[in-house]
Amino acid sequence: MYRLFLSLRFLRKRRINLLSVICIALGVMVLIIVYSVLEGFQDQLKSSLRKTTPHVQVGALSPVRDTQDYVDAVRKVPGVVGVSRRIETLALIAWQNPNGAKSTISNRAGKHGIYAYAIDPAAEQGVTSLEQMLSNVGEEAKKRGLQVADPKNPFHVPDDVSDGRMPRPAIIVGEELANYLNLQPGAEITLFSVRLNPDAGPDEPSFTSSNRVFYLVGVFKSGMYEQNLFSVYIPYSAGQEIMESSGYSTEKIAIGTDDFDGVQETKARIDVALREAGIVGHRITTWQESNRTILSALVVEKRVLTLLMFFLVLMACGTILAILYMMVLEKRRDIGIMKAIGAPMRGILQLFLLNGAVIGLLGASIGVGLGLLFLYKINTIEAFLSDVFGVKVFAPEIYVFDKMPVVYDPTAIATMAIATVVFSLFAAFVPAYIAARADAVRSLRNE
Repeated sequence: MYRLFLSLRFLRKRRINLLSVICIALGVMVLIIVYSVLEGFQDQLKSSLRKTTPHVQVGALSPVRDTQDYVDAVRKVPGVVGVSRRIETLALIAWQNPNGAKSTISNRAGKHGIYAYAIDPAAEQGVTSLEQMLSNVGEEAKKRGLQVADPKNPFHVPDDVSDGRMPRPAIIVGEELANYLNLQPGAEITLFSVRLNPDAGPDEPSFTSSNRVFYLVGVFKSGMYEQNLFSVYIPYSAGQEIMESSGYSTEKIAIGTDDFDGVQETKARIDVALREAGIVGHRITTWQESNRTILSALVVEKRVLTLLMFFLVLMACGTILAILYMMVLEKRRDIGIMKAIGAPMRGILQLFLLNGAVIGLLGASIGVGLGLLFLYKINTIEAFLSDVFGVKVFAPEIYVFDKMPVVYDPTAIATMAIATVVFSLFAAFVPAYIAARADAVRSLRNE
């Protein structure tokens, strides 16, 4: 009991111990924030990809006339819950709002084109979360009348659109693209698609172009900034026309599975099924392979930054060693008196280990509390800092997502806190051992 009493007394008398507590608290706080935000990025990316990206895609290595054989073969594979034919292409767009405002866009900042996805909404069920993306638009889009009227039938065009005019198929654009171009409901959007012409002669153009006018029926919101800015959806039949795909088709087979993380096994089964159906010359790609670069970058970034922040905590624990060593030097007389009246070596050792444990426990507890509070208010803090400094701290166009994602992992947070206390004990062991080995007579004589 006397060990705990003296330990707390030593800590109260020396305010410099507060420095160790503050250093450890800040180190633990930063470690929790970095880990939780990076884990949030990884989790949010997977969640967004689950909604917007087919789990598996099958494409022919050379043009084929009909992909229905692919669809029939894939549907029979165990674990497949949805199969959809889709056409993907890069395109340029020109637009004109009902009020007459018009413009043309080929890319943003001269770097990227617009991706047009020709899909069948009914077949997309079980492949992507199209209905959810159509329903999950922002309040601003709803006020502007840009929400799709019927997510189950998203490409429905009002009857009066075709009265006295050439029929126009529907188009759905990303919410960020609609904001960027200030599109209004009913805007006329023209898609220009350029395709390679492999059969061109020496005097013929190597590329062919086609265009089609569409009617804007609404927007979608996927949770990924770039997809909201650079993607549009059009009906499958319109996609065939604009890319002149009624003969040879360049479409892909989009597949949804019942195991998002275990798609490699499903991929192997799909490959076997296609070969058994006599279909060869195809390429199968999983969502992990399609997004390998960004997924790998996130994993490496999380490991490196977590390791660096962990070293920061170790450095904070190092202050315990320095401060307790100074305490041992200053308390030589007290240590000598305790030994002279019979305090055992183990008791002295435990006394200073308790000092390290209390500092580590206080620092870790405060750090966990501050870290969780910061994470809870992180988007509010980001908005405040952006307003104060006039610079966007979390730019969606850089970090992909429209808000800063966070994941609370109780196991990881508890592990960090416990590890901090353990390292604090290790840091306290050296000065505690020196104090325990001190000679009582020599300590009193020197004083």
